[in-house]
Amino acid sequence: MHLSNERKRKEEWKSITAAPTKKSWIPADFGDSGKHDATIDIPLYDPKKREKELLSWEEDLKRRERDIIQRENAMNRAGVTIEVKNWPPFFPVIHHDIANEIPIHAQNLQYSAFSSWLGIVLCLSWNVFAVLVESIHGEDIVLFLLAIIYAIFGCPLSYILWYRPLYQAMRFLFNYQFKVNNHYQTIF
Repeated sequence: MHLSNERKRKEEWKSITAAPTKKSWIPADFGDSGKHDATIDIPLYDPKKREKELLSWEEDLKRRERDIIQRENAMNRAGVTIEVKNWPPFFPVIHHDIANEIPIHAQNLQYSAFSSWLGIVLCLSWNVFAVLVESIHGEDIVLFLLAIIYAIFGCPLSYILWYRPLYQAMRFLFNYQFKVNNHYQTIF
């Protein structure tokens, strides 16, 4: 009896350690359920619950869309205009339209102001480049950091504090004159 048990163990060991006839990159027991039949797809979620969630999400999106349309209509009725950002052309950041928003007699002044503002931006950019070259040559980084700070704050602040108020004043002047002239013509 002892020999038969020993023989069985040896046979089992040989069958386990025997090289398979065809090598596979998938492990032998991978996905084995022990039944050796087709796998059963069990959904990880309740389909009815998921459908209810999707329907409620769709209703919420429709409600939001109606709200946005109502707000847009209210803004249009109130006469609020939204300025489309159109400058610079490659990455629009600001609204800038001298030809259509500034009166003809003031356009030269506005173009000169715009050219001056672009000159400031160009000079600050050149300053950063020149100080960078000097800092590399002279190994002094303090002036370069000051040039960077001056350029980072100088360009947007010059636009916000100097150019934009001038642009708005020219625009308002044009709109004010237009409204006064139209009102004056409707009275007489």
